[in-house]
Amino acid sequence: MHHYYIEHKIKTLADCWDPFNYKGFHFQHWDFTVQDACKGQAWIVCKEVEAENVIEAINGFRNELRPIIARIGYIAQCYTTMEWQSWLIMRIDDNPEKNFLCFYSREDKPVGLHFDKEEIESLKKLEDIDDKVFFYLNESNLVGTHLSNTAMLIIALEGLAGEEIIKKECTDCHKKLDEWKGLNKDKAKEIIGEDDVYKEIFGHGDGIRNLLFHGKVFDPISRIPHKNINVILLRKINKYFNSTFGTKIDPMENIVHPQRHILGNFSGGYRWLSMQDKNEEISLKNVIEDFDEDGNVLMKVCFHISAPKEFIDSY
Repeated sequence: MHHYYIEHKIKTLADCWDPFNYKGFHFQHWDFTVQDACKGQAWIVCKEVEAENVIEAINGFRNELRPIIARIGYIAQCYTTMEWQSWLIMRIDDNPEKNFLCFYSREDKPVGLHFDKEEIESLKKLEDIDDKVFFYLNESNLVGTHLSNTAMLIIALEGLAGEEIIKKECTDCHKKLDEWKGLNKDKAKEIIGEDDVYKEIFGHGDGIRNLLFHGKVFDPISRIPHKNINVILLRKINKYFNSTFGTKIDPMENIVHPQRHILGNFSGGYRWLSMQDKNEEISLKNVIEDFDEDGNVLMKVCFHISAPKEFIDSY
């Protein structure tokens, strides 16, 4: 087992005037001065952890921190997130060079899309679709989290598929026992087009839709490990409109972030770094300030180091 020190940035509008400890984590504001008080609209959370390797250490730290941040965000009643925020992790034992792993992220400017002749024609071709479908589809563009996007897109998909009368019969005499309105499953499957995706979303008892709307899961994306369910759903709906109604809505197959937001657009990457001054205490704030706008290290505080597989496996 190794000992690690971790610092993580939290983006929030809440002001943390008094640093505090909770469940082994230390919380403080990103920057605080007597003249300006709380600055930076962010916090720093730090903790020492014990783990077999660096991956287990950072994953365990983040998994334990995530539900705490959700509680803090609710109590603070304002924007609070740890996703796509910068962090660093340094092994404390047997690391005299002060080598460490840093995830550096930056907030990018939003990217717009054109609305020209093809988009105007598409607008006309979708006039007969229920208005409610587009309220939820547009809402998926407005919200900024995967969880909210998933919920809005599933609701839009259900509205697009519509309802049908579902009848329950006795398996022996086939006498009708009950009937109710429910999702038109055949239509939903037609829109999605893939049985495995349909089962992931609407599977009885353990589908994403059931878990999400019954409060049983907070990370629906983890149900499809190598895919983003939001991207899948949006592309399926776009393709359905294009093939059925002749619209020319971008299927977004070559776009990394298909839903664009005014805020909350991040990009980032992992860097193996080392402190220039081995006597200086490591600080996420100082390390992040050592990056320029393009994500290059200015090498005033730290510098890049080589990190071959053997080094990473033993860190």
